[in-house]
Amino acid sequence: MYLILNGNTDPAFNLALEEYYLTQKDGEYFCFWRNRPTVVIGRNQDAATEVDLDYLKAHGISLVRRNTGGGAVFHDLGNVNYSYIAPCEQDDFLNFEKFSRPVLSALKSLGVDASVNGRNDIITDGLKISGNAQYMHKGRLLHHGTLLFSSDFSYMQGALKADPRKLKSKGVASVRSRVANISDYCREKLSVEEFIDALNARVQSYFPEAEIYRPGKDELLSIEEIAESKYRNDAWIFKKFGNYAFKNSCQLPSGIVTVSFDVADGVIGELSLSGDFFGLSDVSLLCKKLKGARHDREGILSALKNVDVSAYISGFSTDDLISLLL
Repeated sequence: MYLILNGNTDPAFNLALEEYYLTQKDGEYFCFWRNRPTVVIGRNQDAATEVDLDYLKAHGISLVRRNTGGGAVFHDLGNVNYSYIAPCEQDDFLNFEKFSRPVLSALKSLGVDASVNGRNDIITDGLKISGNAQYMHKGRLLHHGTLLFSSDFSYMQGALKADPRKLKSKGVASVRSRVANISDYCREKLSVEEFIDALNARVQSYFPEAEIYRPGKDELLSIEEIAESKYRNDAWIFKKFGNYAFKNSCQLPSGIVTVSFDVADGVIGELSLSGDFFGLSDVSLLCKKLKGARHDREGILSALKNVDVSAYISGFSTDDLISLLL
């Protein structure tokens, strides 16, 4: 057992680190880590139905997609995440209680009366303090979860509030729960850094054979390559599911713009842009340019190459149109 020390707060890097030790290494690894303000959506979710993308942009909140299933979660520096990577038999997949035991032991040592509920959460006093998810790869299991220590729930509520009118989709929806911060239940007052130190110490006592492990230079380069090619890639983050209808509107100083279109196998079909906006050129020509594009940022950018969007919708930039279309 190796206890990885990881102080990186880049969400793409941290998800890539998990993938690297799951898919490229043998043995068991345990790691506590944090992300800067970020929404992490599940493997089978549609970003647009789970989060308010405009809110994320306005507040500088990152968006990433993880390999595991489950719902969308909000991370900030008051939230501590943990990853447990180990060889696993098929029968142990989705056994959340078994792989949560080291964390449960650590929480109880701090005076928190924690337990796993019937789903995949760790709770105390009937409130969720940790959500967990799992993913298997060739006989190896990634079990990871959140530990809400001192998170800012106001940002959580704003970020995870998507407009239900925007997209009718077959993606998996999140299950919302009443949540609490662990810091309110600890026996002693702790900073988040002291909490992490206590967690690491308890895991070391839970696994007496555990060795402190710091990724080497070559490993860090490999992890960064995964982060760049996958977890920072819009094609992965905004992956779409099945066929769906999309509709969205925005208010401009010059008027309202509404877009509607159907998507089949990730490709935009007939598209309409309507509203009381102004433009020099016929907006139907812009619609024709977008028809057949992939419904993701990269696909839309490709369709709009060398296109002056403001000629069709006065005061509208390419980024404005992309925000409307996603």
